Amino acid sequence: MDSLNSWLADIPDGWVLLAACATLAALFVPVGLKAGAPGVMLKSGAGYEKAMLAFQLNAGAAPEMFETWDDDTKRKLRTALMWDFLFIFIYPGLISALCLSGAKYLDAAGYPGFRVSLVFIMMALFAALLDAFENCALLTVLHGSNGTVWPAVARYCAIPKFALAFIAGGYALLVSIAAAALWLYNSVAGRPSLPS
Repeated sequence: MDSLNSWLADIPDGWVLLAACATLAALFVPVGLKAGAPGVMLKSGAGYEKAMLAFQLNAGAAPEMFETWDDDTKRKLRTALMWDFLFIFIYPGLISALCLSGAKYLDAAGYPGFRVSLVFIMMALFAALLDAFENCALLTVLHGSNGTVWPAVARYCAIPKFALAFIAGGYALLVSIAAAALWLYNSVAGRPSLPS
Protein backbone atom coordinates (compact mmCIF):
# COMPACT_ATOMS: atom_id res chain seq x y z
CA MET A 1 0.00 0.00 0.00
CA ASP A 2 2.88 2.35 0.77
CA SER A 3 4.28 1.86 -2.73
CA LEU A 4 0.92 2.86 -4.24
CA ASN A 5 0.74 5.95 -2.05
CA SER A 6 4.27 6.99 -2.96
CA TRP A 7 3.52 6.40 -6.65
CA LEU A 8 0.38 8.55 -6.43
CA ALA A 9 2.27 11.27 -4.56
CA ASP A 10 4.76 11.51 -7.44
CA ILE A 11 2.09 12.27 -10.06
CA PRO A 12 2.06 16.00 -10.89
CA ASP A 13 -1.21 17.81 -10.16
CA GLY A 14 -1.52 18.91 -13.78
CA TRP A 15 -1.74 15.31 -14.98
CA VAL A 16 -4.45 14.55 -12.42
CA LEU A 17 -6.46 17.51 -13.68
CA LEU A 18 -5.97 16.42 -17.29
CA ALA A 19 -7.11 12.89 -16.39
CA ALA A 20 -10.19 14.36 -14.70
CA CYS A 21 -10.89 16.47 -17.82
CA ALA A 22 -10.57 13.42 -20.07
CA THR A 23 -12.81 11.27 -17.88
CA LEU A 24 -15.51 13.91 -17.54
CA ALA A 25 -15.35 14.74 -21.26
CA ALA A 26 -15.82 11.04 -22.07
CA LEU A 27 -18.95 10.98 -19.87
CA PHE A 28 -20.31 14.35 -21.07
CA VAL A 29 -21.78 13.25 -24.40
CA PRO A 30 -23.37 9.88 -23.52
CA VAL A 31 -24.91 11.10 -20.27
CA GLY A 32 -25.99 14.38 -21.91
CA LEU A 33 -27.75 12.48 -24.67
CA LYS A 34 -29.59 10.30 -22.14
CA ALA A 35 -30.62 13.44 -20.23
CA GLY A 36 -32.11 14.86 -23.43
CA ALA A 37 -35.15 12.53 -23.33
CA PRO A 38 -34.52 10.39 -26.40
CA GLY A 39 -37.66 8.84 -27.81
CA VAL A 40 -40.00 11.59 -26.65
CA MET A 41 -41.66 13.23 -29.64
CA LEU A 42 -42.93 16.79 -29.90
CA LYS A 43 -45.84 17.90 -32.05
CA SER A 44 -44.79 19.62 -35.27
CA GLY A 45 -45.92 23.10 -34.15
CA ALA A 46 -44.49 22.91 -30.63
CA GLY A 47 -41.86 25.58 -31.33
CA TYR A 48 -38.95 23.53 -30.01
CA GLU A 49 -36.63 20.95 -31.55
CA LYS A 50 -35.55 19.17 -28.36
CA ALA A 51 -38.13 17.49 -26.13
CA MET A 52 -36.33 18.07 -22.84
CA LEU A 53 -35.64 21.71 -23.63
CA ALA A 54 -39.33 22.19 -24.42
CA PHE A 55 -40.27 20.58 -21.12
CA GLN A 56 -37.74 22.63 -19.13
CA LEU A 57 -38.85 25.95 -20.57
CA ASN A 58 -42.58 25.32 -20.91
CA ALA A 59 -43.62 22.48 -18.59
CA GLY A 60 -47.08 23.98 -18.08
CA ALA A 61 -47.92 23.40 -21.75
CA ALA A 62 -46.53 19.86 -21.85
CA PRO A 63 -49.83 18.14 -22.73
CA GLU A 64 -50.18 20.38 -25.79
CA MET A 65 -46.51 20.14 -26.90
CA PHE A 66 -45.90 16.41 -26.88
CA GLU A 67 -47.43 13.99 -29.37
CA THR A 68 -48.76 11.95 -26.46
CA TRP A 69 -49.00 12.94 -22.82
CA ASP A 70 -49.42 9.50 -21.31
CA ASP A 71 -47.66 7.47 -18.65
CA ASP A 72 -45.02 6.28 -21.14
CA THR A 73 -44.04 9.85 -22.06
CA LYS A 74 -43.94 10.83 -18.38
CA ARG A 75 -41.80 7.77 -17.60
CA LYS A 76 -39.33 8.71 -20.36
CA LEU A 77 -39.15 12.29 -19.10
CA ARG A 78 -38.65 11.04 -15.52
CA THR A 79 -35.82 8.78 -16.71
CA ALA A 80 -34.24 11.70 -18.57
CA LEU A 81 -34.43 13.79 -15.39
CA MET A 82 -32.65 11.05 -13.44
CA TRP A 83 -29.88 11.09 -16.05
CA ASP A 84 -29.85 14.88 -15.75
CA PHE A 85 -29.20 14.57 -12.02
CA LEU A 86 -26.04 12.65 -12.97
CA PHE A 87 -25.24 15.25 -15.63
CA ILE A 88 -25.42 17.93 -12.90
CA PHE A 89 -22.19 16.50 -11.50
CA ILE A 90 -20.50 16.09 -14.87
CA TYR A 91 -20.77 19.49 -16.57
CA PRO A 92 -19.69 21.67 -13.62
CA GLY A 93 -16.94 19.17 -12.87
CA LEU A 94 -15.71 19.36 -16.45
CA ILE A 95 -15.92 23.15 -16.51
CA SER A 96 -14.08 23.35 -13.17
CA ALA A 97 -11.37 20.91 -14.21
CA LEU A 98 -10.80 22.75 -17.50
CA CYS A 99 -10.68 26.10 -15.72
CA LEU A 100 -8.29 24.80 -13.07
CA SER A 101 -5.93 23.05 -15.47
CA GLY A 102 -5.77 26.02 -17.86
CA ALA A 103 -5.50 28.58 -15.07
CA LYS A 104 -2.83 26.61 -13.25
CA TYR A 105 -0.69 26.51 -16.37
CA LEU A 106 -1.26 30.19 -17.19
CA ASP A 107 -0.57 31.25 -13.59
CA ALA A 108 2.69 29.29 -13.55
CA ALA A 109 3.71 31.08 -16.76
CA GLY A 110 3.02 34.49 -15.19
CA TYR A 111 -0.39 35.22 -16.71
CA PRO A 112 -3.48 35.94 -14.62
CA GLY A 113 -5.79 33.01 -14.63
CA PHE A 114 -6.57 31.41 -11.31
CA ARG A 115 -8.53 34.22 -9.62
CA VAL A 116 -10.54 34.86 -12.77
CA SER A 117 -11.20 31.15 -13.16
CA LEU A 118 -12.66 30.95 -9.65
CA VAL A 119 -15.46 33.29 -10.71
CA PHE A 120 -16.37 31.04 -13.65
CA ILE A 121 -16.10 27.90 -11.52
CA MET A 122 -18.57 29.45 -9.09
CA MET A 123 -20.87 30.29 -12.01
CA ALA A 124 -20.82 26.62 -13.09
CA LEU A 125 -21.58 25.47 -9.54
CA PHE A 126 -24.46 27.94 -9.24
CA ALA A 127 -25.80 26.70 -12.60
CA ALA A 128 -25.73 23.16 -11.19
CA LEU A 129 -27.68 24.29 -8.14
CA LEU A 130 -30.30 25.92 -10.36
CA ASP A 131 -30.39 22.73 -12.44
CA ALA A 132 -31.16 20.66 -9.33
CA PHE A 133 -34.02 23.00 -8.35
CA GLU A 134 -35.33 22.89 -11.91
CA ASN A 135 -35.26 19.08 -11.98
CA CYS A 136 -37.16 18.88 -8.69
CA ALA A 137 -39.79 21.26 -10.03
CA LEU A 138 -40.13 19.20 -13.23
CA LEU A 139 -40.49 15.99 -11.23
CA THR A 140 -43.29 17.66 -9.28
CA VAL A 141 -45.00 18.52 -12.58
CA LEU A 142 -44.62 14.92 -13.75
CA HIS A 143 -46.13 13.62 -10.52
CA GLY A 144 -49.35 15.49 -11.22
CA SER A 145 -49.05 18.99 -9.83
CA ASN A 146 -51.74 20.98 -11.63
CA GLY A 147 -50.65 24.47 -10.60
CA THR A 148 -48.65 27.05 -12.50
CA VAL A 149 -46.05 27.51 -9.77
CA TRP A 150 -43.82 24.50 -10.53
CA PRO A 151 -43.62 25.07 -14.30
CA ALA A 152 -42.69 28.70 -13.56
CA VAL A 153 -40.02 27.62 -11.05
CA ALA A 154 -38.57 25.25 -13.66
CA ARG A 155 -38.51 27.97 -16.32
CA TYR A 156 -36.99 30.61 -14.06
CA CYS A 157 -34.28 28.17 -12.97
CA ALA A 158 -33.60 26.91 -16.53
CA ILE A 159 -32.99 30.27 -18.19
CA PRO A 160 -30.21 31.54 -15.86
CA LYS A 161 -28.83 27.98 -15.61
CA PHE A 162 -28.27 27.83 -19.36
CA ALA A 163 -26.78 31.34 -19.40
CA LEU A 164 -24.37 30.64 -16.53
CA ALA A 165 -23.35 27.22 -17.87
CA PHE A 166 -22.69 28.56 -21.38
CA ILE A 167 -20.69 31.53 -20.11
CA ALA A 168 -18.62 29.37 -17.74
CA GLY A 169 -18.18 26.67 -20.39
CA GLY A 170 -17.08 29.26 -22.95
CA TYR A 171 -14.49 30.63 -20.54
CA ALA A 172 -13.29 27.10 -19.74
CA LEU A 173 -12.74 26.45 -23.44
CA LEU A 174 -10.95 29.78 -23.90
CA VAL A 175 -8.60 29.30 -20.94
CA SER A 176 -7.87 25.74 -22.09
CA ILE A 177 -7.11 26.89 -25.63
CA ALA A 178 -4.91 29.71 -24.28
CA ALA A 179 -2.97 27.27 -22.09
CA ALA A 180 -2.60 24.81 -24.99
CA ALA A 181 -1.41 27.60 -27.30
CA LEU A 182 1.12 28.75 -24.70
CA TRP A 183 2.31 25.16 -24.25
CA LEU A 184 2.69 24.77 -28.03
CA TYR A 185 4.51 28.12 -28.33
CA ASN A 186 6.92 27.15 -25.53
CA SER A 187 7.53 23.76 -27.14
CA VAL A 188 8.29 25.29 -30.56
CA ALA A 189 10.43 28.07 -29.07
CA GLY A 190 12.59 25.58 -27.20
CA ARG A 191 11.50 26.73 -23.78
CA PRO A 192 10.37 24.33 -21.07
CA SER A 193 6.84 23.45 -22.16
CA LEU A 194 5.60 22.84 -18.61
CA PRO A 195 6.31 25.50 -16.03
CA SER A 196 7.99 24.23 -12.90
